[in-house]
Amino acid sequence: MPGSLLPVAEGSRPVTARLSKGAGVPGGGPDVLGLGLHVGPGGGLGGPWDLALSSSGIGTATRCLPLPATGWGRARYGSLLPYRVGRRLVWLLAVPHGEPLAPASLGLLEQRVRDRPWRLALLAGPGSGRWRPVAALVLHTVLPVSEAGRVSFDPVLNRPPEWTPAPGWLTRARESAYRGSRRGRRAPERG
Repeated sequence: MPGSLLPVAEGSRPVTARLSKGAGVPGGGPDVLGLGLHVGPGGGLGGPWDLALSSSGIGTATRCLPLPATGWGRARYGSLLPYRVGRRLVWLLAVPHGEPLAPASLGLLEQRVRDRPWRLALLAGPGSGRWRPVAALVLHTVLPVSEAGRVSFDPVLNRPPEWTPAPGWLTRARESAYRGSRRGRRAPERG
């Protein structure tokens, strides 16, 4: 997108997405829904970029709160914390297009994506003010479990260098948590 806030070149590129339920509520019960995105290196990025988004509010006071959602298409998936880009703070938000996709069942969502693509708009916004569209996401392929299990997401290591998660004290806590996660899955310390 011309004049985009994102540090990637214009055009289409493959992205891997992982959808999850935060509390693991069985079936289609309401839960904090997660959307992880992995953008591979190239196209303006030095390395990969992993985004961790959760169902959240979209207002100035609620965008940092993970909120349960009753359906995949009803949720708004926010970064919960901003990135510091230069002298400004930038929040990210993915908003689904089309029908509401209820209930919040991973199995039903997988079947829906097998039948037809699921489209979302990726928006960026300041701490207060309007959200701007910066990218379109189209989820259209479900990976086999054997392949999906090999994809790991690490938003602490895998990010553009000029995009620093904020605030600093919480970023340090997240870094410690992800370091433990990498040890647990025996992943390298560099993305």
